[in-house]
Amino acid sequence: MSRPLPALATLLLLAAFVGSVGAGVIVSDYRVAPDVLSPGGDGLLTVTITNGGGSTQTTGTIVPGGDPVIESVRLHSTDLRLLSGSYEDLGLLGPGQSVPVTFHFTAPSAPGIYFPEVWIRTAQGQIVRYPVVVNVGTRIGQLTRPALVLEKTMPGPVRPGDPFRANLSIANRGSAAATDIVLTVNASAQSLGLESPAIHYIERLEPGEARPITLEFSTDRQVALGLRTIGATLDYVLPDGTPQRQNESFAVLIRGRAELGLAALSIDPVRPTRGDAFSLLVRLQNTGTDDANSVRARIDLPLQGNNESFIGTVEPGNDAPAVFNLVADRTGVLAYTLTATWEDDEGEQTLVEPLTLEVAEGAGNGILILGALVLVALAAVGIWLWRRRSS
Repeated sequence: MSRPLPALATLLLLAAFVGSVGAGVIVSDYRVAPDVLSPGGDGLLTVTITNGGGSTQTTGTIVPGGDPVIESVRLHSTDLRLLSGSYEDLGLLGPGQSVPVTFHFTAPSAPGIYFPEVWIRTAQGQIVRYPVVVNVGTRIGQLTRPALVLEKTMPGPVRPGDPFRANLSIANRGSAAATDIVLTVNASAQSLGLESPAIHYIERLEPGEARPITLEFSTDRQVALGLRTIGATLDYVLPDGTPQRQNESFAVLIRGRAELGLAALSIDPVRPTRGDAFSLLVRLQNTGTDDANSVRARIDLPLQGNNESFIGTVEPGNDAPAVFNLVADRTGVLAYTLTATWEDDEGEQTLVEPLTLEVAEGAGNGILILGALVLVALAAVGIWLWRRRSS
């Protein structure tokens, strides 16, 4: 039946006494699922029975030691309706061994705290009656536990080689204090290191209280791209002295960036003249930390030939050529622009490089001009001689 809350502490103390003093078997743990049942709803009670060693104690009689042989395990209650879970002849329980048993039941229709009993009988004559707590539709059972939450505020994408900061906060969302809180951060990922202390201690955290923790990290340029997970454990102690551990994690996005630059430029022949066919070779180097994808290079020289070249992918630390085959159909110093485009995780990127090209007059044009000058000079000399003779 439902009992007043003060009876809970008395019954738990009694259960600990009955299940441990000189016992051959003890109830070492139990769990009710869900923690708070709906009135009239179904629940599961899982009880762990352990060989406690030593002699066994019955009502007024001490039976010599020896491993217990479990004859029966039952759930006794005048309030809960048992659906399944009556165990017979479980057999011998060796030293240090445990066996779980599960009871399926229907909760009472009236909210309250109920105390069914687990009855265990052994072949040695031991009888254990262990009361458990079943919470039906009340919050009483939840008021005595802290609930620690590790809240995380992470930066945006981090580039390889850049440091970053993680702002954490340990908050107690429960209704009881937690003590001896230890946060241990495991930053063992390759190329990602923790610059702050790895262990943080909080003596006590009251309900509704939060404590901030700032962590500083470093990366190198070889850190793997993508979402990097950092593990942590959160240890603390409940009000009754029970230690608790939570496995936590938080993640940071490592995102590289491709950076293309002009590594070299060559012309063949080195000094083209008017009318020549020549090749212009541009080498683009990726000095960034991510692949440069779909790389294209374009020049706006006003000459015949191809003015665009597709390169493809350039990995970090590598370079690749863009080749332009042109015809020098004009002379002079020609200003032009090299434009390279590529894609990385941040989107489309562009490089713009202003350049110049000098095209000289061809050798054939020079001879024609020289010949014309000679003819003009000879004509002038002839005219001068003719005038002299006439005078």
